[in-house]
Amino acid sequence: MLLPYSVFVLLLATAYSEKNYEGWTIIKVHPTTESQVEYLNSLRENESGFELQVWQQGNTHRPYDIFLSPESRDAFLAELDNQGIKYNTASPNVQRAIDSEKVPVPPRSRSLAGLRNAAWFSKFLNLEEINAAVQSLAKDNPNIVSLETIGKTHEGRPITVVKVTSNNGKAKPGIWIDSGIHAREWASPATGLFMLNKLVSGYNSNGTVKNFVDSATWYFVPVLNPDGYAFTHSSDRMWRKNRRPGSRRGCEGVDLNRNFDWNFGGEGTSGNPCDETYRGASAFSEPESQAVKNFVLSHKDLKASISLHAYSQMWFFPYGHAYNSYSPDTNELSALANKGAAALQSLYGTRYDVGTAADLLYPSAGGSDDWAKGKAGIKYVYCLELRPDGNTAANGFILSPREIVPTGEETWAAISVVASAVISGK
Repeated sequence: MLLPYSVFVLLLATAYSEKNYEGWTIIKVHPTTESQVEYLNSLRENESGFELQVWQQGNTHRPYDIFLSPESRDAFLAELDNQGIKYNTASPNVQRAIDSEKVPVPPRSRSLAGLRNAAWFSKFLNLEEINAAVQSLAKDNPNIVSLETIGKTHEGRPITVVKVTSNNGKAKPGIWIDSGIHAREWASPATGLFMLNKLVSGYNSNGTVKNFVDSATWYFVPVLNPDGYAFTHSSDRMWRKNRRPGSRRGCEGVDLNRNFDWNFGGEGTSGNPCDETYRGASAFSEPESQAVKNFVLSHKDLKASISLHAYSQMWFFPYGHAYNSYSPDTNELSALANKGAAALQSLYGTRYDVGTAADLLYPSAGGSDDWAKGKAGIKYVYCLELRPDGNTAANGFILSPREIVPTGEETWAAISVVASAVISGK
C-alpha cells in the first residue's frame, strides 16, 4: 500500500532527530606551502580518521575553514602542529551560532521598515514558508507571475520555477536565477526570495524594476534542492547534498553542483557516496540537475544564468573545472562582473573577489555554471558566493537573520547590472 506523500515525508523526518553540534568548532587553517595545501586538500571525513568537514577549501592566500567535532579536535590540532600548519579558532561552539540563527529580527527593526512582505526577511524561512511566499506572489500578481513545476525530487517534492514577466507574447531575453543548490547555504534562498520579491513588488512603483519586467523574462528557482533544504531545518543544519538514498545512514545524497555534464568526474569531485562532494553515478543522474537541464535547453531565450551560493564573497565566471581555463569572451564576462561587484560594494562596503572558481579557490568539475556556459551556450553566466567573507567569517554558513536584508539589497544591486546588460543586448 502506497502512503500519501505528506505521510511519507512526516515519517521520513521523524526518523531523524535534529543533530546537535554542541562543542563543534570552526578552525581557520593557514597553509604557507603547497605541500601543506596538498595535505589539507586530501582531508576527507570518511578517510582522514577525523570527524570533520572542509567548509571552505583555501590555498596559501586564503584560509581553510575546517568544521571539527569535539572528539577529533585535539588529535586534529596535534596533526596540524606536526605538519607545521598554522591555525586559529574562529568559532569555539557552533551550536550557539545555530541557536542564535533561529532568533528572528524584531518586526519593528529599522532594516524591515517599509519593506514589502517584511516578515519573510525577518528570519530564514523553512521550505513550506518559502513555498507559501512564492504562491502568494503568484496569486496576488497573476499579470506578471506564474509558477511551473519542472521536476520532482527523490522524496517527491516539486522543483518550482517562478516566471516573472509582462507582455508574454513579446520576444524578450531570459534571466535564470537559482538558489539553494547546496542545502546548508541558507543565505542563498533568502537572497533569491528577496530579489524575487523586489522584482514583483516594485513593478507598479519603481520605473527601473518595471523596465526589467517589461523587457526581460525572469526565471527564479527559489530552492533547487528542496529535499536537502528541508532536511537542514528538520534534522541536520549542516547537510549539503540532496537526499538520494544511500547504502548507509550519513552517506545519502549527491552534490548537485558536481552532477552536471561539464568535465564530469574531474578534479574537486569524489566517487565516494559518503563524501560531501560525491558527484553521483553519472552526469545528470539526479532529478534536480535533470530538471534544470531539460528546462534550460528548451528555453533558447536565456541570456544570463546566475547561481547563488554561500559563502566567501566571491563572484565567479566560467570555467571552474581547471586552473587557467576560460571562455573566449572572458574579458567581457570579467568586465561586467567587476562592474556588478562595484555596484554591490557601493551599498555597504561589502567586497567581492572576481575570477574563476579554480583560480580564486580550487578546481571543481561538473558545476552548473560551467555547464550553462559550455554546453547550454548562455552568454552571461555567474556564480555568486554570498556573505560572509571567507577570510574573516567566524561561523561560516551560519548567518545572522539581521544580514538577510542587506545581503539581498546589495546582491540585487549587482544583479541589476547584469540585467541591464542583458536588456541592452551588450
